Amino acid sequence: MRENNINDRIVGLIHLIEWGLKEKCFNLSKGIRLCELQGSKIKDLYKEMVENELFDDDEIDSGYFTFIEIDNGLQLKWNYPYIGAFEHIDLICSIIGISFSGYVDLSYILHISTDRKKIYHIQPILYMETRPMVNWLVENQPIHFEIDIKIKDYLKNSWKYIWKGVKEGKFNRLFNAVRLYYLASSSLRASEALLHLVIIWETIFAPYSHSEISHQVSMNLCKFLKPKKEERKSLYKKLKKIYDDRSKIIHGGIPKNEERLFKNLEFAFVITAKALYKIFSSSELSNIFIHEDKKRDFLDDLNF
Repeated sequence: MRENNINDRIVGLIHLIEWGLKEKCFNLSKGIRLCELQGSKIKDLYKEMVENELFDDDEIDSGYFTFIEIDNGLQLKWNYPYIGAFEHIDLICSIIGISFSGYVDLSYILHISTDRKKIYHIQPILYMETRPMVNWLVENQPIHFEIDIKIKDYLKNSWKYIWKGVKEGKFNRLFNAVRLYYLASSSLRASEALLHLVIIWETIFAPYSHSEISHQVSMNLCKFLKPKKEERKSLYKKLKKIYDDRSKIIHGGIPKNEERLFKNLEFAFVITAKALYKIFSSSELSNIFIHEDKKRDFLDDLNF
């Protein structure tokens, strides 16, 4: 796991995600890890390139704390579906963001490699500015968020379960939900983000009948998140308002009240993240939602 032994890597530098672990790195899976930037070879290489004016970056000592590292990232793929290094990074950023109902400010994606003389080279291949994001997310990015032991366990569990069967081409609702969360957080328009979030609700909480989908999804989500009857009633009303906006959007209309749309969008992000975080924080729940028969029984039991 020693980073300076890897000859070819894709690295994503993350803003504002503090490192709260004694260990410097931990694996999400073979060849994919999260690491502390301070004291790392990546930090030394990047700082050297900044000092040589090959990068224009004034925040190397204050803005980056954690990085994603993928070994041999340019060759990382499977035949079905095609999943490369960038999508791995998107998924990791999403599951981190889900844990605090926001998103991860990933500023650079770098390719690090060695030439024949084993001298390290570093090259930027993607900047965060090239990825659009809805405006509310910038305002809701936490100033201090730490990867501690609890978050480490959550990240490893979520990474494990979103990949269950995917490499063999098997359908996995949790993989789809995390991918949609990234699409929502990177959407240019609020209306598009809202649609992606509601699709997540239906991906996870839709019943197996096709009648009254919005009602049944909203009820299942309420019962999953809220133990008390009054809390469920309140949440149900809010979810139905979001569904009203969703219906207008998909039928070619535009919600007249833009302020309400953004308010509903922010609430939809929070509720979606809370539901996914609850699932991924539990191996038992994660296992339920990747199996169709177990999910069916679980949703049936919510109603009794």
